[in-house]
Amino acid sequence: MKKAVRRIKVVGLTCAVAPVLLIFVSVVNAGGKESAPPSAIPNWGLDIVPPAGDCRRIGWTYRDNPFNGWPIELHTCQLVVVPWGYCDERHPSQLPHWGIDVAYPGIEGANVISTTNYAVVEHTHDGGQWNWGMGNYVQLQALDCWKQRQRIRCLNGECESIFEPLVELDSPLSNWHLEHVEICRETGWLATYMHLQAVVVEVGQRVGRGDVIGRVGATGNATGSHLHYEITSPADQPGGAIDPMPTMCDVWIEY
Repeated sequence: MKKAVRRIKVVGLTCAVAPVLLIFVSVVNAGGKESAPPSAIPNWGLDIVPPAGDCRRIGWTYRDNPFNGWPIELHTCQLVVVPWGYCDERHPSQLPHWGIDVAYPGIEGANVISTTNYAVVEHTHDGGQWNWGMGNYVQLQALDCWKQRQRIRCLNGECESIFEPLVELDSPLSNWHLEHVEICRETGWLATYMHLQAVVVEVGQRVGRGDVIGRVGATGNATGSHLHYEITSPADQPGGAIDPMPTMCDVWIEY
């Protein structure tokens, strides 16, 4: 029995194929571990406000959380540069603080970096306005990516591809070029980096761990330059903002 192949239109391309192809696979989770509170269910608009969290979950960790590491290039894991933590009751806004603030003298303009291996830029704002208090921001959606072997054949600008394991083909195997293709699916895990001076990425752009996505600033609800770093979990685990501190550093420097 012959297996259906995917046909890809190629413009201005010969039979040479890029070494790595990127395929995004959208996956819908039909069942959840627990029901999320109404405040934790995303309702994205043009400018989003990440869903609220739960102050009872300070210090909790989640096995599936793909975001970990320090979000700025300087002062890595120095506890003294974290003035406000998750759900900090002392926060001057007098509202639950659903993230971590990083601030220190000279932080303005410091590079803000991705804290996950594979991500796509989900949302950005670079207008400098109040913007619900977030100011300029970048929001990353973590991706789950893996490599899969496929065969590709291009003829007269039109390409066909078939994933291995191979079945009966309508032409000799020697006519097909072997490629390793990167398959990615969205995980539902988000990280938002707020109050930026500038955004240096675009919506839909792929980024990896350590890639620069913006510069620290004081836009939005900020009395001084700092980074507000917030992680949002999918609706089923457990939904809403979670405490970033447990996954930012394995060892904290106390001074």
